[in-house]
Amino acid sequence: MSREERSHILEWNDFANGASQSHEWLSAISSSSSLLLGFEGNRGGLIRKDV
Repeated sequence: MSREERSHILEWNDFANGASQSHEWLSAISSSSSLLLGFEGNRGGLIRKDV
């Protein structure tokens, strides 16, 4: 891995860490919604788009 590639990865990690800390709840909701409720929501109305 080149130094430039490593630098990009470190920048991305910093960005991802900052984003995950400030939007941890959003990440949890979106991942559980897509994985657990993605197919149920279409039938059962479990996902509210306006929340």
